[in-house]
Amino acid sequence: MKQYIRTPEEEAADQFVGEALEELTEAGKEAIGIAHSTAYAGNMVRSYNFVPEEYTEALEQMRALELTERDYELLAEIAELYKVACMSVDATDRETSAGHRVYAADVHYYWKMNFELLADLLGIETDDPNFQERTVDQLFYVVPMEALRPPGDFKF
Repeated sequence: MKQYIRTPEEEAADQFVGEALEELTEAGKEAIGIAHSTAYAGNMVRSYNFVPEEYTEALEQMRALELTERDYELLAEIAELYKVACMSVDATDRETSAGHRVYAADVHYYWKMNFELLADLLGIETDDPNFQERTVDQLFYVVPMEALRPPGDFKF
């Protein structure tokens, strides 16, 4: 199985966020933290049962923050970089490992949720034909039954 290699667009997004953290207020930093932790829980942790209400709760937490005009400007730039990072990763790639039971497609949706949370917070339009909706196969990675059965010579 191939190992995931981060794209230049992902690196650029992370670099910009690192630089923006110096200018963001504590509320702006909190907004980024909420987006990251929500997207991570929803897409990168297989042992966690993420429910849609958590997205809504995260957005409500972000909306309750007292953001400055400069925070909004920086968050808008970050959102666009997240969108580009998302589109740089194949949403259908379930062959490239990005960690334990995590694949490149999960990384795509991690960036997408980060973008969507910030876009919802900032009122940015998210209807982009380049964004692919998840299919059932992408939401639920189906493990073949043969992979779950112990080998024939296995003894309990």
